[in-house]
Amino acid sequence: VVSLRAQPSLGLDDGDCIEEEAFSYFATPKGIVNTLFKSLLQQLLHDLASWSTDGFVPNVTLGVSAALLENTHLPRLLGGLLQAYNTDADRVTLELFESDCNDLNARTQEVLSRLRLKGLKIRARVLDDGGTALSNIDHLPIDQFAVNLGATTAMSKQDIEKEFLYSSLNSVANRKNIEVYAVEVNSLRALKLAQQCRFNALRGAEVYAPLSAHDVLLAHHNGLFANHKLDMLLPA
Repeated sequence: VVSLRAQPSLGLDDGDCIEEEAFSYFATPKGIVNTLFKSLLQQLLHDLASWSTDGFVPNVTLGVSAALLENTHLPRLLGGLLQAYNTDADRVTLELFESDCNDLNARTQEVLSRLRLKGLKIRARVLDDGGTALSNIDHLPIDQFAVNLGATTAMSKQDIEKEFLYSSLNSVANRKNIEVYAVEVNSLRALKLAQQCRFNALRGAEVYAPLSAHDVLLAHHNGLFANHKLDMLLPA
């Protein structure tokens, strides 16, 4: 199954670009985060429906911030749009920024729970050693953790500490029926670390490229998403 990520960004006059997480924090104080998210979601679901007519049925991930989850109307909005575009909810994963895991309150936790009842998957991406995720796990109504191992290189003392924390996160999460999988497993050391931690699943290098909906469909027709063309194990 092909998995795509919708990453909103904002181009500036000087040529720089505000990337996904910073973009969310940029939009929040200006009061436009909900409007921008709705616009992005409508475009995303429109593209999914369009791709489906051509036999391309990927799963998609969309980042959400704690500020966006303050909107108690979000589950109803998402449910209505999914129905309008005839899209199965389990094809859409909403991903929390790790930095927001500390900022969830009773309202945002309730919104996350209602989104899960709608059939959407909720994921939290782990970019550090897993300590933040582990300390907040009792307050996270989610389905998955995605642990980024892209920076893992040679064995070090810090690496050993990470292995302990990752293994602890995996053990505790699984007892709570939360899956944990590794992403950006792009070296032999990262692969070994992931196997030692006994993650539920592994995923290789992620390819970041700004593509339009037309370009994504063209890439599919050209076979660029075929597993044998993306499977690559780099030397440690």
